[in-house]
Amino acid sequence: MERNLTCRYAAIQFVYWAGICTAQTYATTFFLGMGLKDTAIGMILALGNMVGAVAQPLLGKLGLRLAHDRLHAAASLSALTALLALLIMRAACELPWIAAASFAVTVTMIITIQGFLNALGMGYINEGHVLDFGIGRGVGSAGYAFSSYAAGMLVMGSGSKNIPLIAAVVMGLLAAGLLTFPSVECQKQGDEPQALSMVPILKKAPAFSLFLAGCTLLFTSYNACSTYLIQIVTAFGGGTDDMGKAAALGAALEVPAMAAMTWLLRRCSLQNLLRASSLLLAVKMGAIWLTGTISGVYFAQLLQPLSYAVFIPATILFANKILPAHDRAIGQVLLVESNTLANIIGSLGAGALLQAGGVGQMLSVGSMLSLIGCLFIFLAVRKRKVQEYSLK
Repeated sequence: MERNLTCRYAAIQFVYWAGICTAQTYATTFFLGMGLKDTAIGMILALGNMVGAVAQPLLGKLGLRLAHDRLHAAASLSALTALLALLIMRAACELPWIAAASFAVTVTMIITIQGFLNALGMGYINEGHVLDFGIGRGVGSAGYAFSSYAAGMLVMGSGSKNIPLIAAVVMGLLAAGLLTFPSVECQKQGDEPQALSMVPILKKAPAFSLFLAGCTLLFTSYNACSTYLIQIVTAFGGGTDDMGKAAALGAALEVPAMAAMTWLLRRCSLQNLLRASSLLLAVKMGAIWLTGTISGVYFAQLLQPLSYAVFIPATILFANKILPAHDRAIGQVLLVESNTLANIIGSLGAGALLQAGGVGQMLSVGSMLSLIGCLFIFLAVRKRKVQEYSLK
């Protein structure tokens, strides 16, 4: 298992992030194809993430309590549920609220899988197995880049209504792949949490709570920009092909940066990587806002390897390091939850801002939120010094 564990984990991440791209990133394009306006789309996207925000931590913690060493099977079941919801979404392409409900189920399952995948990766590392998380997550970005470009081409050829079918195929592949994944005991029987509430964990780790707040603000800005990328590039004079190319460029550039995390952590502390990457996330958002051109969007994507690509694995490692052993798996669920909450705020807020003041107003508010989130990250890592952590 040691020899090919990283390869197997990377393959799962590749398919998973391809699923996120087709099911979530292209959801705006799907709903635009139904003739819905920005505000209505924002409400639907927020509804999906609201359902996910409520259900995901419960499902994630319940999965940790019941599955123990078979989280890959729980994740596979989640992928199959998403597949079914996507098929219903395609069948209801003329019925917006049925499609919206199906989208909500899909989002809930996808973000639940993410918590399980992160917990699995950290479980192997904590048990002493050889797994390079950075390479695995980097290959996931390659999956996102590939599917972003491929889905863009497929949508241009077959229409936006077939987006759920494309995503359903990916979810089927993910479900099958997860069933072949080796087991790991991510949470010991004696460490089983006493209740489904996660408030005690946050009270015990105030630095982690502040860290989650910073992540939520940064993710709000980042996710709003990704969700409404089609509106941004359209406002700047581009189209669907520009959206696909820009998303693919950013995701492709993530791959070498995430794969180099082990090398980076030998030369820089985890705290400094978090500080630098959070700051560059804010700079990236500001660059899109201030340039206001398609070229500016492509330029901002060039910052992806030093911002988002470093920030994501660094946050996962921070959660794994700052929390006690029996709370680490739950910490990964909470980290995913912060992203879910950010999607809710971003979908509703950005949709309303687009409707009221256009792309410029949305980007200006997003830039401000990014700066505040960056400040919270700086305060969190200063509040709790974290030792350098090896990905292997």
